[in-house]
Amino acid sequence: MRARTRSPTTWASRLRRWLFKSPARRPADALPPVQPVLRVIPDKNDGLYQYLEKRYANSLVLTFAQIEDLLGFPLAAAARVDRVWWSNDDLDDPQRPPSKAWTRASRTATVNLGAQTVLFERIQD
Repeated sequence: MRARTRSPTTWASRLRRWLFKSPARRPADALPPVQPVLRVIPDKNDGLYQYLEKRYANSLVLTFAQIEDLLGFPLAAAARVDRVWWSNDDLDDPQRPPSKAWTRASRTATVNLGAQTVLFERIQD
């Protein structure tokens, strides 16, 4: 007995008919577009940002210890001795990543190195 062979076109046409029988089996171009999932990678300075963003006061003073608690890690050694570290410009400097936290929260930072405090003031529009 001879084996029956199917031509590829017959098999493909049967597959297409089977796919189009129900809406759940239609090809991707027949389905509504899928919205991309955007994943937000948390910044390590989000704790400070969230705290500053949610405060209603225009001026806010935090100690270095309080800032470290909000960040979850110690400040850089330069933050304790160098006023430039607390400047509000040069946001792309990798040595000063927390500066993005207060600038994103629409604040400026003024450091008092002797008292180990920082005054965060809201930027007025």
